[in-house]
Amino acid sequence: MTLLARILKLSAAFLGSNLARAAIGFGLSLALARGLGAERFGRWILCTTWASTLTVVADLGFGVL
Repeated sequence: MTLLARILKLSAAFLGSNLARAAIGFGLSLALARGLGAERFGRWILCTTWASTLTVVADLGFGVL
């Protein structure tokens, strides 16, 4: 297998993985919104947004290493 073929294969796998993750996240958000209702889903999103922000701040770039 040539280097270019391997790069293309791994790139396609990475793209497929990202698309699958996005589809699962979208479906999960629809299910949560349907189950929780507008007000509680808004609270859920607010809490997850704060958790994501605090994770980025507390990480201090070590995740890249």
